[in-house]
Amino acid sequence: MAQAEIVQVRQRVETQAQLQITQVAGLGRMGQHRSSDAQHRAEAWLAYEREVDPNAGVIQWVAQAKPGDLTHFGTGRDSNDLQTCPTLLILGCPCK
Repeated sequence: MAQAEIVQVRQRVETQAQLQITQVAGLGRMGQHRSSDAQHRAEAWLAYEREVDPNAGVIQWVAQAKPGDLTHFGTGRDSNDLQTCPTLLILGCPCK
């Protein structure tokens, strides 16, 4: 009777980048219906973040979305379009 050979296979697990979440407070609710002041604050914050990281992806309400942005309950849902973005900016709480 032949002796069985035991084969051991190992996989090197690459270190994954850690997720860092930053919540910006003080901008207001940032819902789909914003005051002009709230919209101005949101645009100023997005402009700053896009200057820091021009490759940042954005998800926000369709009423405020700019070309290239994904939207809550729309193009941002079940999408991998922003998976390579180093920074993801989600503006407003996706609730109705």
